[in-house]
Amino acid sequence: MATDDELPFKVEQWDRAGNQIERVIARTANLIVGRRAFEAACSQYPEARITLGQGIRVIGENCS
Repeated sequence: MATDDELPFKVEQWDRAGNQIERVIARTANLIVGRRAFEAACSQYPEARITLGQGIRVIGENCS
């Protein structure tokens, strides 16, 4: 199983209140792949709050 160091970028879907992660949609080793996964998730789930992060840093966010 890959570690956070090996797959540092995560695309996550949050609950409606924005308090907790409902699911991890994607984990990647590469920022460009992570951005594409983030964009696809935002298109697929337009009403959901989706974030792209690296550790505790939020790189991209789609708040609906």
